[in-house]
Amino acid sequence: MIDRLTTDDGALRRTQGKVTALDNSPGMLNRARSKPADADAATISYVEEDACASTTLPSREFHRAYCQQGLQFMPDPAAAMRAVLASLQPGGHFTAAVWAPASAESNQTIYHLCEALRDVGKDDWVDVADKPMSWSTTDAAGVSKLEDCLVDAGFINPDAHVEDGEFRFKDMTTAVDIAKVGPFGEALAADEALWNAFRENYAARLARFERPDGAVIVPARSFIAHGVAPWN
Repeated sequence: MIDRLTTDDGALRRTQGKVTALDNSPGMLNRARSKPADADAATISYVEEDACASTTLPSREFHRAYCQQGLQFMPDPAAAMRAVLASLQPGGHFTAAVWAPASAESNQTIYHLCEALRDVGKDDWVDVADKPMSWSTTDAAGVSKLEDCLVDAGFINPDAHVEDGEFRFKDMTTAVDIAKVGPFGEALAADEALWNAFRENYAARLARFERPDGAVIVPARSFIAHGVAPWN
């Protein structure tokens, strides 16, 4: 049995066994439900609930739990981890990922999105746009914070580290259109003049990451954490 704490933009992996997908966003759950499943895929139960105050997770039942880019949105991530720990069998594993800070040197997709918003006079949207990258202000602080949360929650063998990857977009239009996904996305896209100004600015900022085949590949950095449920 596998538990998943957030559905991460609907990108729930299909795994053999039994899966519980828990998220407080009906939109994310709907995205997850819409993903096609293989014939032998796991049975997935979708639960709309706040992970920090869950009342539905069973006790000591799951072998593994995952939280993909969700802890930074939770007011008390350690409380969410404690709820997950209570649902894991002894020796069960919990893995979480959160984005590192966005800057000119790291996670530039969001950094340049925020700068483009500033350039078109939408400073009031910047904090919302940067929220996914708000776990910490430095890499060292981000790793330490994850380890502290694991210890506070009661996990043993806590470990956290930095992991580098990529944001991959098939073309510049797809890359720029991620701005439409945010809470301000509808308002941004609805104003044609504003959208055109933003699109031009953001595309110019991302141009350095465009490949000859048109793909846009931007470095991405996350913090990865892992802990084990005590055996007793």
